[in-house]
Amino acid sequence: MKKFLFLLVTLACIAVSNNSYAQQRQKVDAVNRPTQKAATKTTTNALIPKGSMIIGGSAGFDMQFEDGNNSSILYLSPQFGYFLIDNLALGAAISFTKVKDVDPVFGFGPFARYYLNNGLFGQLQYEFRSQPTFLDERINGSSAGLGVGYALFLNNSISLEPLVYYKRHFGDLGEFNQTGLQIGISAYLGR
Repeated sequence: MKKFLFLLVTLACIAVSNNSYAQQRQKVDAVNRPTQKAATKTTTNALIPKGSMIIGGSAGFDMQFEDGNNSSILYLSPQFGYFLIDNLALGAAISFTKVKDVDPVFGFGPFARYYLNNGLFGQLQYEFRSQPTFLDERINGSSAGLGVGYALFLNNSISLEPLVYYKRHFGDLGEFNQTGLQIGISAYLGR
């Protein structure tokens, strides 16, 4: 009888702790939405379904290393994207970059982002960059980069998004590598 009582109490404790653990975890649910395909109804388990839009932005601070010279960089970038298929967004971003004691650099370019159903995402980005000078001339360049991030959903539509990235810059603005961490916030319309 003591063994049976011990087993019953142990199972009850496991059930209670498992239930409270499940309630404490952050839950990133895929959207289960009916879709129409060739006269058959199917459902999608995508984190972000086709037809949704992303509106957001990010801010970052990182270090640039070039020929032994180090400098700090402030980076701001609003973006807009559209999900062409489940979990895949294509869009455009503009950017403002300020390096200490240097004129700001403005950029514009496309990006692609693919989400896994657990909230992880990968991002590819290309950017055309331009820096005005005091004689109304412009110095141009570009950059290409990739990153890995996580969409931490605060509710069904808003997420905080830390992103670790690598960029390669080239052109008249200089050729160098850049790595960093940026924190973004995004709103997902139609999710």
